[in-house]
Amino acid sequence: MESSLGERGSPTQRPLVVDIRTGTVGHVMASYLGEVYLRPVHGGPEWTLPADRVRSATAEEAEAAR
Repeated sequence: MESSLGERGSPTQRPLVVDIRTGTVGHVMASYLGEVYLRPVHGGPEWTLPADRVRSATAEEAEAAR
């Protein structure tokens, strides 16, 4: 089955980060003009936030999110 992301790859191949405003872990889908587009680990609508409001997820946060 082809991914709906086309050539961008699956979200599981993308870095996991934490939205520091909410503590939500998500996959980085894109970044553009200082904005980062995240998707929840288990799917759902993307959300956007300023690039300075994300940080890399720790191994523990990534495991818990999966």
